[in-house]
Amino acid sequence: MFSLEKKITNFICEKKWWLLGIATTILALAIRYAGRKFISGDAVYFLIPWFDLIKENGGVNSLQMQVGDYNIPYQFFIALTTYIPNLSQMTLIKVLSVVFDFILAISSGLLAAELGSKENRKIIFTVTYAAVLMLPTVILDSAYWGQCDSIYVSFIVLALYFLKRRKFISSFILLGVAFAFKLQFVFIIPFFFYVYFTKKNYSILNYFIIIIVNYIACLPGFIFGRSILAPILIYTNQSDQYKNMMMNFPNIWGIFGNNNYEYLKSFGIMFVVFLLGMGLVLVLHYDIDIMSNRFFLPVACWTVWSTVMFLPGMHERYAYLLEILLVILTIGQRKYATVTIVALFVSLNAYSFYLFGNEYSMPLIGSVYFADYIIFTFMIFKELTNGDNRKLQIN
Repeated sequence: MFSLEKKITNFICEKKWWLLGIATTILALAIRYAGRKFISGDAVYFLIPWFDLIKENGGVNSLQMQVGDYNIPYQFFIALTTYIPNLSQMTLIKVLSVVFDFILAISSGLLAAELGSKENRKIIFTVTYAAVLMLPTVILDSAYWGQCDSIYVSFIVLALYFLKRRKFISSFILLGVAFAFKLQFVFIIPFFFYVYFTKKNYSILNYFIIIIVNYIACLPGFIFGRSILAPILIYTNQSDQYKNMMMNFPNIWGIFGNNNYEYLKSFGIMFVVFLLGMGLVLVLHYDIDIMSNRFFLPVACWTVWSTVMFLPGMHERYAYLLEILLVILTIGQRKYATVTIVALFVSLNAYSFYLFGNEYSMPLIGSVYFADYIIFTFMIFKELTNGDNRKLQIN
């Protein structure tokens, strides 16, 4: 017996990283299964009625009309699920998002391993895979809320992975797929412009790939008679749908200004353009190698965070991409752990407020989130202007 016990413990110690991945996968499935019956407000007023309307209009035949405010590829996926019998609407909607939770975890593991040391890539991949898969906001978003943020973020993370490997065509194709699912893919576009201006190793024409791929992804809709302008109109209608500076998202507008959309919308947009422009000037001025493992994710996180912090009309889930990137960053560079934990805590408060009715002070949480962003900005600026990085001096 002792000999058998010793063999088992030795096997566990030897295969610990594989076993961690397997155990996490099982636990992730179990915890998502536990949320299968939870119905959110979005499900009651939007997701379930959309599903029913798609089914009533013949599944894929419904593609001839716009149902809901998501783009054609997502409607196509939902239309396919309507043919699956004996499962509720929310189960089918959630299963699609849960599948992409796993794709997101794998994609995140690949990106983290690419940015890590070669000898530890297996460990880095497994830890990242487990961390992303068990992240509370990822679980709540798909298995409880029934939202599809894991879909477009999976493709963005893969786009970053191929960008880091200098596979530029593949990267932009994946960006196009992300665009086909969510307009919020634009949060990562400033970082791609940073890479374009600093490295100059791909053409500006690559950005047309995004539009082409979006239209290819919308082909099912065109086959059923949708207008060629449909993919554009869906997103323009989305951007005009809500007239609030923020929708339960604790950014700067959670502290003040939420009821002044008419007067502050343009200010918020222009300020983001200015801020990101200043960041690009600093990166160019200090001749930073933005594709290096040291700066790739920190700068990507900062551009995304600056965008969601000041843009108007942000919803509570719009920091989803940022949180995934912060987790990947922290696994590689642990000095960002505190900033990441605070950002995740703030986001979890916003999720809990919407899903479970937990009360919290928006100005207080917004102030904490803004302070966290400022600290992260200071850390990035310090890193960029560090003596061993600096090739130029500010005049």
